[in-house]
Amino acid sequence: MNRLSILLLIIFSISNCFSQSKEDLNKCAVEKFNLKDYQGAIEEFSKIIEINPNDSMAYFDRGFVKETMHDYKGAIADYSQQIKIDKNHTDSYFLRGLIKNNLNDYKGAILDFNSVIKLETLNADAYYYRGNAKAELKQFKSAIEDYGKAINVNATIPDYYLRRGNLKIKIGQTESGCLDLKKYNEIATENEKVQIKSPCQ
Repeated sequence: MNRLSILLLIIFSISNCFSQSKEDLNKCAVEKFNLKDYQGAIEEFSKIIEINPNDSMAYFDRGFVKETMHDYKGAIADYSQQIKIDKNHTDSYFLRGLIKNNLNDYKGAILDFNSVIKLETLNADAYYYRGNAKAELKQFKSAIEDYGKAINVNATIPDYYLRRGNLKIKIGQTESGCLDLKKYNEIATENEKVQIKSPCQ
């Protein structure tokens, strides 16, 4: 995109932001986000919330921007408010769970992934990340079960086999774990593959 195009887009965005309709504010927020003006995007989503404090998606969108800015506490607060308004919004539970997991709040992450799975029983990633949180808490057998559930939903993701295989070997299920690592090597692309240290031959 050349300088003139960027300038015209910025001018359009600024003029668009003078409108107070939800649609225009939302459009302006998205444009600012795309231009990496994250603080500006947050301000526009905040205006939507001022107009309608029960606009659940405005909280979700603002939370996503905050997460992009690494304001994890702020993102959790917005995702939590979104869930308070709309208890069936799986994305907020899922993203909040990922943040909690990254912040070492593994028990909190498990609760959020439980909520995702309750709403979407075929959400493979929710089983996978719940398994990761359980593994951090040394709930190894339960984590292995979750990786298995993830594989049952989607058998094409290499990391599911890698995690399950390594964990099986860790608890002494070497033969079964090696089968998982073999499957990982079969389906992972060369760019995806990581070096594996294992007793497998």
